[in-house]
Amino acid sequence: MDEQTDFPQACAERGWATPTAFLRAFAETAALIGEPVTVTDRQLRRWRQPRPPQPRARAWRVLHAMFGVNPLTLGFPGPEPPNATTTPGRGRGESAGVGRRGFVTDTLGIAAGVTLATSTPDAVGTAHVKELREGLRSLYALDDAYGGGDVRSLAVRHLRRIRRVINTGSYSDSIGRQLELLGGETAEQCA
Repeated sequence: MDEQTDFPQACAERGWATPTAFLRAFAETAALIGEPVTVTDRQLRRWRQPRPPQPRARAWRVLHAMFGVNPLTLGFPGPEPPNATTTPGRGRGESAGVGRRGFVTDTLGIAAGVTLATSTPDAVGTAHVKELREGLRSLYALDDAYGGGDVRSLAVRHLRRIRRVINTGSYSDSIGRQLELLGGETAEQCA
């Protein structure tokens, strides 16, 4: 193993170089995927050391969702903790409650929904889920403003993007569940 892990570099590349930024992103990701776990500043410092300790299963799942790659590739020691279930692949189809419509008043959100990238990288993380969710919120706002008939073609394109991510991306089970939820909510918007 190298003296320096890839974890600090990966954090810096995503704008999480400071402990405050990382801890906020970790908490947001944990809430997004439904993992009841928190990380302290002390734990983060230990993870940034040349030989970091292995994260527990829940933290492992959150890290996998945050970075879109298995934490082993970030320099964390293996093997995966029991019950980490971070195997890449398709979602498991588990059902969960679908949230109510989110109302977006900012026109930048609408523009973001219309201009989503057409290509999907192999590793899917929370940034992708947030981008796709923002696109769905933009569709709801457009629906409220102009009616469903005018927005249907955009909703169909957004659903195709989500399906392409589900079918071609590599992601953890928790991200897969979020993608499946987004696909269902977007399919409702298409109807």
